[in-house]
Amino acid sequence: MSTNSEQHELAAKAFKKTIIFQKHQKTRVVIPIGSPALVDFAEKELNNYLLSLLVKYYPTHHWQQLEPKRVPWTNFFYLIIKQK
Repeated sequence: MSTNSEQHELAAKAFKKTIIFQKHQKTRVVIPIGSPALVDFAEKELNNYLLSLLVKYYPTHHWQQLEPKRVPWTNFFYLIIKQK
């Protein structure tokens, strides 16, 4: 298997665990990714595509850009997209 196909497989597993919730009356999408290398891959591959899907399924919402965050004291990363 090539590195690119492994990253696609790992990203697909991460996107199955996506959480969508509301906090302070604003919708948030959280995708638990894990490793920093996979965060870079997911940002490059899905940044524009994911935002276009959110605009399609939530037409009355305005979305911010994809933002990577790290869980403190660990090496676990997640991506978050917030409603403006």
